[in-house]
Amino acid sequence: MSCLIKVPLRFMQYASLTLLLTLFITIVDFSLELGNHMKFENRAPVNPRPVALEYLGGERTPIHSAKEWDMIYPPGKGFVKISGSYYLMAMYHQMHCVNAFRRTVEEYREGSNITSSREKHLIHCLEYLRQAVLCNADTSLEGPAGLRHTVGGETVHAVTGGGAIHECRDWTQVYDWVESNYEEWKEEDDFEVI
Repeated sequence: MSCLIKVPLRFMQYASLTLLLTLFITIVDFSLELGNHMKFENRAPVNPRPVALEYLGGERTPIHSAKEWDMIYPPGKGFVKISGSYYLMAMYHQMHCVNAFRRTVEEYREGSNITSSREKHLIHCLEYLRQAVLCNADTSLEGPAGLRHTVGGETVHAVTGGGAIHECRDWTQVYDWVESNYEEWKEEDDFEVI
């Protein structure tokens, strides 16, 4: 003999609604937690203060000095360890790519040929830097430098960027934080940017 229990329809509607609402809240809560976790993993816990940078051309950074360029990198080459995982700080990946172009220009001036693997690396760097420039979307205004060039029979004003003021973030704060982070894990692993 089977036993049937009659449950009022109104009760079933409320129970179903309560179950759906509980499920919805659980999913939203989980998504927010996952989003917060991903935000932390995507951004280093350093927030450099804004600073002004006046572009002066090549006056401050001797393009030919590998030693000067190498001083930009902190110990650990820009790698950090956060929550047990290793990351490369984007600023140092970008500088690595700029330096790859600098080295290639120097080698070209010395008569060296570009290898196939170097060419692939430079293509990667060019695309990576293009995306970084678009991502940063610097809206600083750069005026004509007072220079004129003839292009295709027309005289055009040249814009070198010299004298323009850019609002930047203090890269030395990033350097200090990366260096401090490296001290915590330097005995564990060694990384190289390729």
